Amino acid sequence: MSSYNKRIRENYLSTRVNDEREKMTLQNIYTFDKMAGIDRQKKEIMEALKMPLEHYKYYEQIGVDPAGGILIHGPCGCGKTAFANAAAKEAGLPIFPITRGDFISKSGASEDNASAVLEKAVSFSPAIILIDDIDRFCMKREGLDNESDKRVVLRVVEFISALPKKVLVIATATSADDIDPILRRSGRLEREIKLMVPTENERKLIVQKLFSATVNKNLDYQKITKATPGYVGADIKLLVTEAGHSAVRRAVREKENISASAGGRRESLLAITQGDVCEALAKVQPVAKKEGFTTASDISLDDVGAMEHIKKVLEMAIVQPSLYPERFIKVGIQRPAGVLLYGPPGTGKTMLARAISNKTHCNFISVKGPELISMYYGESERAIRKLFARAKASQPCVIFFDEIDSICRKRDAGASKFGDTLVNQLLIEMDGLEGRGAVYVLGATNRIDILDRALLRPGRFDNIIEVLPPTPLELIEILSKKLSKLAVDKNVNLGALYLEGLTGAEIDLLIREAGNVCLQETPLYSDPVIGQAHLEYALEKIRDKIYTLQK
Repeated sequence: MSSYNKRIRENYLSTRVNDEREKMTLQNIYTFDKMAGIDRQKKEIMEALKMPLEHYKYYEQIGVDPAGGILIHGPCGCGKTAFANAAAKEAGLPIFPITRGDFISKSGASEDNASAVLEKAVSFSPAIILIDDIDRFCMKREGLDNESDKRVVLRVVEFISALPKKVLVIATATSADDIDPILRRSGRLEREIKLMVPTENERKLIVQKLFSATVNKNLDYQKITKATPGYVGADIKLLVTEAGHSAVRRAVREKENISASAGGRRESLLAITQGDVCEALAKVQPVAKKEGFTTASDISLDDVGAMEHIKKVLEMAIVQPSLYPERFIKVGIQRPAGVLLYGPPGTGKTMLARAISNKTHCNFISVKGPELISMYYGESERAIRKLFARAKASQPCVIFFDEIDSICRKRDAGASKFGDTLVNQLLIEMDGLEGRGAVYVLGATNRIDILDRALLRPGRFDNIIEVLPPTPLELIEILSKKLSKLAVDKNVNLGALYLEGLTGAEIDLLIREAGNVCLQETPLYSDPVIGQAHLEYALEKIRDKIYTLQK
C-alpha cells in the first residue's frame, strides 16, 4: 500500500473513531444539570480527568506520573454512578462500564471479558473505564474465605495497574473502608471523592430541579424539603415518579378526557400537586430506612410536655451547635458533645431524642442497641463502623442509640471477648480518630449502672442527664398537651384526675384507653368526644394493670 493510500486509510479510521466517540458521548444521558450540592466534587473530578490528558507534557517535564484512578464513594442512592457518567459527558469522554463478571475467565477462555473492554476503550482513547460497586467484589482479602474471590481482587489490581496513559479508571463504592487497601495505593485508586447525603439547602435545590417540569405553581418546595430529611437524590427522584403516578391516578379517577381538553386545562390536570406529593411521601421509603435507619421525626419539642431543664441542656448540647457552629468555634468548642439520657422506662427519653433532631433540622439515625448485635464474628463491629460512616456522610446528623446498655456493658473478667470488641469499636468511633464532624451522639438507657465507665468519660458522653418520672403537675401538663389535638369535652377537669406515679408512656396508654371507651359508647352517626368519665374509667383500668404487674 502506497504511503498516500495509507494516510487516506488512517484519516478515514481516525474520523470514524472520532465519530463513534462523539456518538457514544451523546448517548450518555447523565449531566450535572440536575445535581445539586456537588460543586466542590465536580471541580475535583473534572480536574482529575482533564489535567492528565490535556497537560501530560508538563507532568513529564517535572517527572511526575499523573496516572491514577478515581474512587467515588458515598451512601447508596447519592448518585455516584450518575456523577461519574456526568463527569465523562462534561469532559467529552466515552465511558465503558465493567462489572465483577468481566474479571472472571469463562471456562476454556484464555482471557476474561475485562481485556476485551480494555481493548475497546483503547481504540476510543482517551476514554474512561467505570468499575461500579467495587466494594462488593474487592473486599479486604483477609476477610475472604473463597480463593476465587481473592483472585478477582488481584485481577482487578493487575487490570488497573496495567491501564495505558489515555485510559482513565473511575470506581464507585458505598464504603471506601471495605475495599482492599492494595487498591487504594498510589497509581491505582489514589484520588478519592466523597459524595454526601444532601443538606437541607442542597435537598431543596434537588427538589426544585427534579420537580421543575409539569408541577402545580403552588407546589411548596420548602414543605417537601422539610418532609424529606435523610433523603438522597435517588429517593427524591423516586418521590417525583410516585407523585407523577398519583397525579395520573387522580386524573383517571376524575374521568376527564385529557386528550380532548384544551392545552391549559390539560396542563392543569396533569400537573403534580401538593396532594400528590403527600400521597407519594406515604409510599416512598428512603434508602436509609431500607438499610435499617430511621431518618425522620415528626415530633416537635412542643409535643413534649414538662422537662424544661432537660430541653435547655439539649438545646445547648445539640440544637445550637448544629444551627450556629461558628459561635461555638469562637470559644474553643469544636467538636459535638455526646448526651446520655438515663432513667426509668416510659419517662420520655426516646421522644426527647426525636424531638431534638426535628428542631435541629439534622438528619436523624435511630438504632436500638440489640439491632447492632450479630451472631457472626466481626459483623457487629462492622455495623457500628457502617453506622458512623453513614452519619458522617449525612452531616449534620444525630445518631440516637436506644437501649445503649445492650451493647456497652462493663468490660470485666466475666465479660465475653465479643462484648469487649463491641465496646472498643464504639469508643473508637465516638473518639473520632479522623474527626466525626457535625455528628451528634445521643444515647438512652434504663440501666446506667451497667454501662462501661469508659463511655462516660469527657469527650464521649459529656452531658449525662437523668430523666425522672414526671411530677403530678408535669403529668397534667403532658396530658393537656396531648389532649389539645383531640376531640375532648371542654368541661374536662384534668386536675381532678389522680395521676401521681404515672409515666409519660402510661399517659399515652391512658389516652388510648379513654379513646377506646369513647368509641364504644358513641353511636356511629355521632362524633366521638372524650369526656371526664372516659378518662376516669381509663385511669382506673391502668392503675389496676400497674397493681397486677407489681404483685
